[in-house]
Amino acid sequence: MNKGAVAAKGAAAKRSGQAAVAAQSKYFKLATDRAKKIVGDPQKLRDIADKASKSSAMRSGPFADVLEEFRALIRLVVAYARGHYREIPADSLVIVIAGLIYVVSPIDLIPDAIPGVGFLDDVSVIGWVLKTVRTELDSFREWEAGSGD
Repeated sequence: MNKGAVAAKGAAAKRSGQAAVAAQSKYFKLATDRAKKIVGDPQKLRDIADKASKSSAMRSGPFADVLEEFRALIRLVVAYARGHYREIPADSLVIVIAGLIYVVSPIDLIPDAIPGVGFLDDVSVIGWVLKTVRTELDSFREWEAGSGD
C-alpha cells in the first residue's frame, strides 16, 4: 500500500471515529429523543426539513463532500411527511430526523459559532447517519428516480 493510500485510510478512520463520538454525544441523544417525539407529526417533520434545507444552502463549504446526500436525507423526510414514501424502518427514520435536528441546532458538541470548526461535528454526524442508513437512502433514491416525485 502506498503512502497516499495509507494516509487516506488513516484520515477515513479518524473521520469515522469523530463521527462515532459526535453520534454518541449527549447532543445527538437529545436530537434522537426529539426525533422520536416528532416522527408522527408531518408538520414538524416539514419544519425540520425546511430548516435543514436552508442550513445546508449556507454551509456548502464544510458540507461539500456530503451536500447532495444531505439533501437526499431532507427529501426523504419530506416525502415521508407527505405520506408519499413509507418504505423505511422506524429506527432508521428516527436516525435521519435526529441528524437533521442535530445540524439545525446551534448548540451541539462543537458550537456552530466557532469559526472554522463549528460545523465539523455536524459533518461528522451526517457522515455517520449516511453510513448507518446507506441501504435505506439508496432505496429511497431508487424510488425517487422511478416515482417522478
